Amino acid sequence: MKIGRVANTNVNPVNYKNNNTETSFQEVIDKKASILNTKKINKMISDITESGRKLANKRTIINLLNYKKKIKELLDTALQSGLELNKRGGRTRILKIVENVDKKLIEITDNVLNEEDNKLKILKLVGEIEGMLIDIYA
Repeated sequence: MKIGRVANTNVNPVNYKNNNTETSFQEVIDKKASILNTKKINKMISDITESGRKLANKRTIINLLNYKKKIKELLDTALQSGLELNKRGGRTRILKIVENVDKKLIEITDNVLNEEDNKLKILKLVGEIEGMLIDIYA
């Protein structure tokens, strides 16, 4: 009978080894997500730098709101990726930086609205904020 012949043939079983040198699917996904996140953050920081220059050159409410919006987007991204950031320095440190950034933004807002401070002071504040934002990811 043909069925009996198939059952009696010697078939070598395939041995699947869990090779530790290979990366898992999740590790590959995490690595790609990390690369994309880094590129996104670098783009956001460069946009903030450009907005800060525009604000320093032309102190208008529109430039101020644009600058603050871009900073808020970056901080939201930083807080959303809090799990990854906890590994590098702790959430408390990040929240302290966010608090300091907020104080500097209030100071810039006051300067723009009062129009009494010069371009150099706003540039200094913009630079301080950029340093704090970069410190979040360092």
